Amino acid sequence: MTATTTPVVSDPAIAFLEKDYEMKVRYLTDHYGRMWTRFNFFMVANTAVAIVTAGRIADGKPLGDLIAFSTAGMLLTLCWYIFGAEDRYLVEAYRKDIRRVGEYLQAALGLTRELQKLDPTGAFVTIADITKERIAPTLYQWRIEIISTTKLVAWFPLLLFFCWSAGLIAGLTC
Repeated sequence: MTATTTPVVSDPAIAFLEKDYEMKVRYLTDHYGRMWTRFNFFMVANTAVAIVTAGRIADGKPLGDLIAFSTAGMLLTLCWYIFGAEDRYLVEAYRKDIRRVGEYLQAALGLTRELQKLDPTGAFVTIADITKERIAPTLYQWRIEIISTTKLVAWFPLLLFFCWSAGLIAGLTC
């Protein structure tokens, strides 16, 4: 805090907001770890089912195996999709909470004018608002919002669900 910045709320309120902000950031960080652990688990499980399915087909086993393993794959990816969609929801909820508490802290510390002095455009970007900061896309760095990494935890299992569905349909029609 600079000498020209006067907090607009009490020290205990600021301490509460700071602790709340830190906890929310930690929750989000920890959630990312859990989310990618689940993603890896389901990826390995799906890969195992796919390898067994391909091996059975290559060995000339009955198409009933294709039906059984495709059904298992569909159920597995459906569970994966549910976890992924829930994870995605929580990521957005945590990000919004972090953004809101950051704004409360900024206001509580009386930083709005100070930040405007640093950046008269008003484009100050917090960690919760990374989408506001424009980064030049190149071959090795780019972002497409609809398939961002945290959205792939739901999109990828949905895509695999349709692949397993195609396997089931193939097994039923042969």
